Order: sequence, then C-alpha cells, then structure tokens
Amino acid sequence: MITDPGLVPLAVDRDAIRRALLHGAAALVGWLLLIVALTPVLPMADTVIAVGSPEKVLRALPEGGVVTLAAGSIAVALAVDDPAQVRALYRAGAWLVLPASRGACIEQARAGPRPMM
Repeated sequence: MITDPGLVPLAVDRDAIRRALLHGAAALVGWLLLIVALTPVLPMADTVIAVGSPEKVLRALPEGGVVTLAAGSIAVALAVDDPAQVRALYRAGAWLVLPASRGACIEQARAGPRPMM
C-alpha cells in the first residue's frame, strides 16, 4: 500500500452522521404530519389523493360534492368542494389524505410525456 505523507486521514464521526439522519427523518415526518393535519382544516387544495383501498373509499363516500379524477390500486384522486369532506374520506377508510396541488400532477400525468426539444 502506498501512503502519501501529505494526506490527512479522514475521521468519520458515526454519531454525528446518525444524528443528522435522525434529524432529517424527524423533519420529513414532521412535514408530512403538518400537511396531513392541515388538509382537512384549510382550503389549500381542491384536489386530494386518498391513500387506502379505493374500492372501500369510493363505496363509502356520500353522493355529491366529491368527484373521482383517477384511481389506482392503493390510492384515488378526488376533487372536493369543502375541506370537511377530507374528514369524510378518513371515515370512509382512507389511511392518508394529501393535497394534490390543485390537480396539477394529475393533469400532467394525463397529458403524457412532453416531447424533448
């Protein structure tokens, strides 16, 4: 093995790395909890993603006020008129309800890939 006397060995502080990862995970969980908590309270989105069994959620929803935009195997995208309907989604069996940027993600997915220039 060739060693260069000018190189300084790099010390890795595993505790500092572990703390940084824990802080990052805590920040991510905190952000997610904040979004989940604010979704039923604030009129921040008219489109939501309900994670859970789409069949169960769709069967349990009341008539009117909620429009299905897209459905997958574990989530359904819905247009809602009132933030109180988010609570109805939880009662209908959704595990998690997140805002969907006023439908922007869904509209881009429906439009398909854009050609490269």
